[in-house]
Amino acid sequence: MNVFLGFSDEKLGEVMRRYRNEHNYTQKKIADYLGLDRTTYSKYETAQRKPELDVIMKLAALYNVSVDDFLKDFFAEKTDKVTPFVTVSAPPSNKSEEIFSLNDDEKQLLLLYRDCIRKKEVIEKVREIWLADADIKST
Repeated sequence: MNVFLGFSDEKLGEVMRRYRNEHNYTQKKIADYLGLDRTTYSKYETAQRKPELDVIMKLAALYNVSVDDFLKDFFAEKTDKVTPFVTVSAPPSNKSEEIFSLNDDEKQLLLLYRDCIRKKEVIEKVREIWLADADIKST
């Protein structure tokens, strides 16, 4: 039996299958999205293979949920609550600390950005939107 972060792959496979079925996707469609062969994805769902973290991140992005939300049922069998890797007890005091207080939309944007090939174009487009918003606020 393979283990992912201390929990059985069978449970992870169940979570992956449940999300796929809830969104009416085929294994082939998910495999194509991930750039994998269908049989590879099938082996994830049947606990014959263990997915890499980037696969989990891409699936969470596809289903428009955070990785924490995607895995919460996976962890539910062992714990009532998933403990975050980083906790912030006080509000962020500067821009560099704001990374720890991202909302779900911001996390989703970062996940999509990480998977994007044309990162410079994305940054330029976001900068254009930011400048346009700044113009609107000043009028």
